[in-house]
Amino acid sequence: MTMQRIWAVFAGLIMLMPLAFGSYAPWLWSLGGIIIAALTLLLARRSVKADADIVWRRVLWLPLILFTGVTLWILIQYSGIGPAHPIWSLAADALGEKTLAGSMSIAPQSTLVSLIRLLSFAGAFWIGLQGGRDRDRAFQFLRWFSYASGAYALYGLINFVAGNEYLLWRVREAYLGDLTGTFVNRNSYATFAGLGLITATALLIQEVRRAWRIADPSVPKLARALGLLRGEVAIQATIVPILIMALLQSHSRMGVFSSACGMAALLIIGRVVRTARGRMIGGGIAVLVAIALFAVSGDMLAERIGHTESNDRLPIFALTIKAIETAPLGGHGYGSFANVFPMFRDMTLPNSSVYGFAHDTYLELALEIGLPAAVALTFAVAWLSALCLIGAYRRNRDEIIPSIAFASAILIGTHALLDFSVQMPAIGCLFAALLGIGNAQAWSMKRTVRDSAE
Repeated sequence: MTMQRIWAVFAGLIMLMPLAFGSYAPWLWSLGGIIIAALTLLLARRSVKADADIVWRRVLWLPLILFTGVTLWILIQYSGIGPAHPIWSLAADALGEKTLAGSMSIAPQSTLVSLIRLLSFAGAFWIGLQGGRDRDRAFQFLRWFSYASGAYALYGLINFVAGNEYLLWRVREAYLGDLTGTFVNRNSYATFAGLGLITATALLIQEVRRAWRIADPSVPKLARALGLLRGEVAIQATIVPILIMALLQSHSRMGVFSSACGMAALLIIGRVVRTARGRMIGGGIAVLVAIALFAVSGDMLAERIGHTESNDRLPIFALTIKAIETAPLGGHGYGSFANVFPMFRDMTLPNSSVYGFAHDTYLELALEIGLPAAVALTFAVAWLSALCLIGAYRRNRDEIIPSIAFASAILIGTHALLDFSVQMPAIGCLFAALLGIGNAQAWSMKRTVRDSAE
């Protein structure tokens, strides 16, 4: 199979994963994981048989070593090689047994399932890194994602106006007053919409810049500017406000805030806008557009910002920290939060809600795999994100690609402080792919990679 076909299947999969409720159901993300694994094997086979070079840089060794170490540690948690978690001796006493074959993980099956999901994210990054080195494929992925995010947002807006009683073919059971697109959770959708907004905005700026450069300079500037509103410019200029309205109607406070952080990173820190004057103008226009759309779509969001939800997350964080303190180095087992948390829950959370996530990905990682492994995994992602930022300033062409990846990392990293959206398979795979593509485009194309199957 040629690289172009592998890429088309991969991009199509990433675009379709949000359609199935964010692929949160085990069989849905498992199917996606199988396809990603198959594509990864096809890439390996192609590299051997077609003698195609592997896209690689020395600076990628550090995150690879860190990720490999974390993966091995999770396998140790699952395997039972190390000392068993104390819960296993308590279970043996309760059952009247002398011993039970236990593991470091309190829930080994959940650990294995979560590891498979993590490896799927890694596979998405690897495919993005290998295929995204070609600029045409990289832009193809970004355009497809922009179109897909716009389509999901448009569906969400139409469904919201129509009464929001259904989520696709299902009767909606939660978030009746919030736009969630095809996701179950409004916060997860807000993250997805924010990633789409970053991508569409960057593509819009790129297309406007390119169209302005080739436009007839003898035409008056106003007529010249109006003449830009066609083709790809018109498409992206339509997608951006649709995404902003959908994002505001999600009523996700942290989703809107983290998206704003990502947009700020894109327009101010990244090199999508190249001059200080351009950044000021672009930032001013963005603020004015946001204010106008907020006036139209942000009434309920403003109301939510004005008060705190009854199920405040601070008690969840405090209890999670208490659980971390009981196993700060080894953790309780990857993917075991839902099993561990009830053991530490007290009357600071008097409601009857069941918590399957810590609503803070960093704390949840520390609870599950221990502080050293959590820091290592977080640092690996931060390192890859920093490479994208550095690449954006080193590149003189296509710098918007690593800029999009860096801005996406800012959005994801900020939102992970108060939610678990990146743990949703559709978002995790999408972010990993964007990060892989960003790193693939983070150094000069003069260092070419053979792609003999094209």
